[in-house]
Amino acid sequence: MEHLPLPRDVASPGPGSVPYVSTVEYDGMDFLTYPARQGQASFLDAVRDSKIRNSKGMILMPLAELESFIQTWLFFGLLKEVLGDMSVRSYWVGRTSSSTNDPQWVVTTSKLVTVLNDWVSSIRSSEAAGKQAQYDHIAECLRITWAVLQTIRYETRPDFNRQIRVSIASVAELLGDNANLAFGITDFMRDNKCPNTWQLLYDDNETVAQFKRQGYCPSEIHRILHTFLTIQTCHLLTWMTRNGSNGRTLHEHCSESHCQANSRVSKQRASRHLDAACNCMDLSIDISEVISILSRGSLPLLRMRAGASTRDIHMDVVEALPNIEYIAISHVWADGLGNPESNSLPMCQLRRLHGLVTSLNGPVESEDVFVWLDTLCCPVEPPEAKKLALSQMHRPYTDAVRVLVLDSSLREVKSSRLHPTEICLRAFTSGWMRRLWTLQEGALARSLWYQFSDVAVNFEQMSFELLKINTTDLGRRGLVLDAMCVYQGLRIFNGSETVLHGASMFADLSAVDYALRHRAVTVSTDEPLLIGGLLKLDLAYILDGPDSSRMQRLWSLVPAVKQGIPKSVLFRKGPRLCQPGFRWAPATLLTFQNIRNSELQTRAEDDETGVLTPAGLRVRLAALPVTIPPTARGLPKLPWGPFDNGVYHCIYCRYESGTWVFINPAHAVSKVPRENAGMVTLRASLMDSSKRHTLLLATPFKFDHSVEVDRALLVHGTHDWTGVPEVSSDLILNIGTRVGSVGVLLESAYRASQILLADEITEKFVRMAIEDESKQKRDPVYQDLVASLAEKLRMIAENIDDVEVHEAIQLNNRHGNAMQLYQSLIANAYVGNCGRLGQMMPSDTEWCVD
Repeated sequence: MEHLPLPRDVASPGPGSVPYVSTVEYDGMDFLTYPARQGQASFLDAVRDSKIRNSKGMILMPLAELESFIQTWLFFGLLKEVLGDMSVRSYWVGRTSSSTNDPQWVVTTSKLVTVLNDWVSSIRSSEAAGKQAQYDHIAECLRITWAVLQTIRYETRPDFNRQIRVSIASVAELLGDNANLAFGITDFMRDNKCPNTWQLLYDDNETVAQFKRQGYCPSEIHRILHTFLTIQTCHLLTWMTRNGSNGRTLHEHCSESHCQANSRVSKQRASRHLDAACNCMDLSIDISEVISILSRGSLPLLRMRAGASTRDIHMDVVEALPNIEYIAISHVWADGLGNPESNSLPMCQLRRLHGLVTSLNGPVESEDVFVWLDTLCCPVEPPEAKKLALSQMHRPYTDAVRVLVLDSSLREVKSSRLHPTEICLRAFTSGWMRRLWTLQEGALARSLWYQFSDVAVNFEQMSFELLKINTTDLGRRGLVLDAMCVYQGLRIFNGSETVLHGASMFADLSAVDYALRHRAVTVSTDEPLLIGGLLKLDLAYILDGPDSSRMQRLWSLVPAVKQGIPKSVLFRKGPRLCQPGFRWAPATLLTFQNIRNSELQTRAEDDETGVLTPAGLRVRLAALPVTIPPTARGLPKLPWGPFDNGVYHCIYCRYESGTWVFINPAHAVSKVPRENAGMVTLRASLMDSSKRHTLLLATPFKFDHSVEVDRALLVHGTHDWTGVPEVSSDLILNIGTRVGSVGVLLESAYRASQILLADEITEKFVRMAIEDESKQKRDPVYQDLVASLAEKLRMIAENIDDVEVHEAIQLNNRHGNAMQLYQSLIANAYVGNCGRLGQMMPSDTEWCVD
């Protein structure tokens, strides 16, 4: 995979990682019909019908034969289809360099970027008709490629060779990026038709292991794989060594959601000397003057000047005036410049700071430099003075002529040795990007600079350099895309509307939500202040009251923001506020698990925005009434008998048309019932007949289409709904349809359960029912009855003569347990663990949700 960029200090490993397994040459004919020509028409039919996971060819073909077929079609065939005669087979096949006498044939892409340059130039210079049709066809080929690889990766053949899969995905990603350039796709959001989620095919255990070998924390790895969109970026980062420590030792106890090492360091926020052997004195400032300036509504600045000795620094406090240009410092407190105990810092830190600011200013007439640093300019006490400083915390960064970012991981890196894309990725994977307050400090800056070991780098200039690279270095377009997305997501709040890939972006709640991904804060009640500062809300109002209710006061101001409160906020996982009228509102936005949970969609349409009322958030949403019908008393509880196959990790619900839907709590669910607190709550809620339960849908869907996973909000209200129903939220749920072979099994299992329910054995269970269920289970007569029921269930399952059901069992028999699964589904339905869905309510139905 030589076409994938590497850091400049890493030598290319050369060919050898991707085995050449094709047993036949690609025939050079139409890409889309190749499977049919090879006797595998089911591949393409399954893709087009969104049922590729049920493709018999993919499931039943021997692994070696499948890998050969896929490489021939999706690697050699895709290159030929897109590049035409410019794709020469000998370009893509080579032999490993080996000291042995048996070098291996491998796939190589060392010439791919060169060929792509020629191809893009030829397309752009051509005036031939039919360019749109050509682009559409390439996009269709790429979508087919993505669908097949996605299914292989996640559904049907996890044992498929990883290097073959990743090589195809990374080449397809590069082809799509350059097709957009060649055919003039400038409005990426509107006109792009090529897949842009290839990175999902790279995110696997081997990728995570490579990150760990380079010293990354599991939480950093999680952030990278959920922030950057391209294989190019993630692959380069797996070769980029982390600076500062032995990560494999430091992060051995960390998890995807929490960095233990960072927590230990964050708790040690007191200032530190530059050198452990240093014992220089701390220098304090006149805090009374700071408070006096703040009380006048102005900003305090530090005026710094070198003393007669190189070890001396003179510093005093002055008021920010229109003619004073100053530099604001943005830093991570745990790096040594923080001090939660007092407004003071060691002299060695101040000398370094003075040197960095002087260097950044360049030659000036005055010996004085003016600096704003939160550690010294924001009073530690008294509380009133601290609140006063917090209420205008955004001003130091918006008014500064420059904001200088200091991060310990960048302190050891020379920018002059890095490619511009590497400079950006170093900065955007630094610890500075993971703290909450630094978001505001970088986002509001007029001019943002990152300090490396040699120089400070101006990121406005760097963004222009990236745009140039995007059209001149075609092999790095993925890196540019990722870097620009992060940079624009950071800079969107500095007052101007941003255009990224042709799409307009502006500072609304959705932009805040995107920017908050993977950030953390030491004092949780600071979060509403930062969000309010980014959205230019009244911070004095947010501060006016108990700290514990700051988030409620923030939400009460959000309707004034552009696009207001998106109704998608109802479907976000995480803790909620407990105050009446605000129980729909997230108590924090710092709960990123994945992109689906994080994105708050905001659009211009009125029905996409909620209206805040005293009773809750008023929205328009499609909905499905849902119930679990009461079951006969005395039936066995789940799991019972031998039918214990994990089907109780969700509740299957039947729509009137016979289509099936699954629902479960939107978090990891244990397959052990006693550990499934969310499932217990969900089942208990739905069985409470005193309440009327409804599923509010994030997206309306059709029951004849496959919906893998979407979000729903389970709400309840009284049975008397007049006017706009006022409902209370219960649980955020995953919801999806079950069509194809799984849907066939569910419907057949449901019908089989009805046969059992009508059998005389059910009446025997009802007659035996007693209040003490544990005593009943010990009754030998009851145990014999359960055994008899299990035998009847097996006989019904094994004697089904429906051809479609037998085919569905075969297609779901990848692990050799399809019949057991089918029997478990019958048992599940028999004991009443199935819901019933009412008629779909349209998307313009109004609700008031608390």
